[in-house]
Amino acid sequence: MAPRPEITSRKTGRRLLDYQALKERGIPWSRVHLSRLEAARKFPLHVDIGANSVGWFEDEVDHFLEMKAAERDAKAQALVDLAEDEVAAQVTERKLTPLETRPPHLRAKRRATEAQSDHGEADKK
Repeated sequence: MAPRPEITSRKTGRRLLDYQALKERGIPWSRVHLSRLEAARKFPLHVDIGANSVGWFEDEVDHFLEMKAAERDAKAQALVDLAEDEVAAQVTERKLTPLETRPPHLRAKRRATEAQSDHGEADKK
């Protein structure tokens, strides 16, 4: 089977993606779910190409994916900021010592070093 020709608008130069092209871009949703998302304005609206075919403008789909990535990054940064604020508050309230704010593997190294130095001082006495 020969590959389908690329669908573009000569006047605008915008490329249209069919349903299969959406799948290839990693959009896993069914046609029915895409219709629901379009109705809720949570996905770019399709363009009617013919009696039984639709397409989505590539640039709008790319923008949608970029916005989803930006939302994900913002949520991740908010979680990091929240965690840092909680640790800072606990250090300020003296619930945690600065050593306890370190990752566990670094805490273990520090304790081992302190224990060795304590044994060395005891041997000197």
